[in-house]
Amino acid sequence: MQPVRNNRFRMRRRTAVWLWQLTERLPGSATFKGACVKIAHEGGFWTLIALYFTFPASRWPIIAIFLFAWLSQLILGGCIVTVVERLLTNDRTTIMDPWLQRFGLPCTHRWRMRLTLIASSSALLVMMAAQF
Repeated sequence: MQPVRNNRFRMRRRTAVWLWQLTERLPGSATFKGACVKIAHEGGFWTLIALYFTFPASRWPIIAIFLFAWLSQLILGGCIVTVVERLLTNDRTTIMDPWLQRFGLPCTHRWRMRLTLIASSSALLVMMAAQF
């Protein structure tokens, strides 16, 4: 099982480095860019949910985006946007850490993945139920 895990980590890291290189073109310091990525990371989730319920024509593309993100979490073993945030800010906290602390759970990769998959699966189920 270890070689598969290492391959997933390498794929996630390569993809994150590619995204990080894209951010090099933006103005500002690395910390500022990392903060912007962190805001867009969490804000994008809530924006997509709001758009889903506001504009019925946008439902299937938004479901596709959520499915892509959900599958990439499973396939790559974590979020590539979080890796980019860490590369830019050198901050080990993620957008899931405040939720884990609120529930009294340890802030480990395993618990972050569990909570992310629970939250994204719940959002997908709600959206699919609203679709039909």
